[in-house]
Amino acid sequence: MSAVPPSQPGRSRCVRGLNDYEYCFSLHVEGGRFPREAVTSLVGIEPRSSHSRGERRVNRRGEVREGVWPSHYWSAPMPTVQDASLSESVQALVSRLKANSDPFAKLSMEGARISLFVGIFSNRLCDDEFPATLLAELGQLGIALRLDYYGNESVTPS
Repeated sequence: MSAVPPSQPGRSRCVRGLNDYEYCFSLHVEGGRFPREAVTSLVGIEPRSSHSRGERRVNRRGEVREGVWPSHYWSAPMPTVQDASLSESVQALVSRLKANSDPFAKLSMEGARISLFVGIFSNRLCDDEFPATLLAELGQLGIALRLDYYGNESVTPS
């Protein structure tokens, strides 16, 4: 069977049996004592979105909002594996993150909440199982798993 391309850039697609879904990953770091520049330096990845506690609130269009940010925030897209199941792609990313786990331990020790955001897009079946060993590896890194499902997406069935 040939690979079915995702409907949007930045997503991966899994078409296996009755499964037909797309997904994307991003890493989120919230709170803690490290401002965004320190998180970028520790993790070694440029964020897509970030702000530091006490900075003036600004929306994505650059419009100034009332007040200041109450906490630090940093997020960056993470790579996925094309044509892999969700759990296979998470495993590949966790293996990559484990190779340099010190930043995550340091961020967690300073009170930051770290999560792997997984956006799932489907209008059909999305069935996958995350092995306990994979969840334990995420836990050892101090990274929570957040699954957001977006149904009735414009995913063209194969």
